[in-house]
Amino acid sequence: MAGGLASAALSLGVLTGSGAAILFAYFSPLPLLLVGLSLGLTSVSVGIALAAILVAWVAGATQAAIYGISLALPVWLITRYAIGTRKLAGGSAASYSAGDILARMAVLGGLLLIFTALMTASNEGGFAGAVRSFVDTILGARLAASGAIDREMLVDRLVPLFPAATALSWLVMFVINATLAQSFIRKAGKNLRSQTGYAQITVPEWFYWIFVAVAAIALVASGPVEYLARNLVVVLSAPFLFAGLGVIHILVQRVALPGMALTAFYIFIILFSWAGFVVAWLGFLEPWVRLRERYRQPPGTDTEDE
Repeated sequence: MAGGLASAALSLGVLTGSGAAILFAYFSPLPLLLVGLSLGLTSVSVGIALAAILVAWVAGATQAAIYGISLALPVWLITRYAIGTRKLAGGSAASYSAGDILARMAVLGGLLLIFTALMTASNEGGFAGAVRSFVDTILGARLAASGAIDREMLVDRLVPLFPAATALSWLVMFVINATLAQSFIRKAGKNLRSQTGYAQITVPEWFYWIFVAVAAIALVASGPVEYLARNLVVVLSAPFLFAGLGVIHILVQRVALPGMALTAFYIFIILFSWAGFVVAWLGFLEPWVRLRERYRQPPGTDTEDE
């Protein structure tokens, strides 16, 4: 119940419009993930129910629905798969890998995009028109002093991949919060899931088929379908990006100053977004090129903290 109360309070902070409150809202899944990954699915369900009731009481049913779909449901699914097991072909049980959970989260993000596209299909211009209107409204409030031409050019640059960028930000938020939650409860000795080797993330085979199918649609489609499929491809590339980052973490252990090399790499990838697509392709091709296998550190070297 305390986790639900804390999550609702952090989430509702955005209604104040304060910059600090918006920053803290980024960590609104953390209290519930701490509960789920340490106490289990029943406990986190109680926290989620209380949080949803509080959000509905303070901000109304619409805000509660947004909270439930965009925050509570992902927390429940992460808990479900992080502490759950699956049956293998031989009848034995195994935990879901970090890559499997990431893939399922990416699919959820894609489904949310499809749902949004269907809900806005009747708008002028469809999904793309709704995105343009939304982006233009935001920029109009923040760039009132700028010229109309500059604002229009910025809208034109943002609209093509704005839904994907939003979904990726949402996905990264959960990756950060889940990683922090697992780290905190592991140090406290309360974790229900064993330590995850993040540098060893692999993307499950079933996800490759989904990604290739959506990419094929994006290549041959046009109009609203092409716009949606293009953004879906970017969202679905997220698991490959994290797999590629895992490969990078293994490779930099071979250089003299791995910490400095990683810092320089992340600065580079932040400054040049195209580098993220290169890393995602590296993660996509890893099952065939096997760079982690070839350049793995000698036995006895601890890379878990990386």
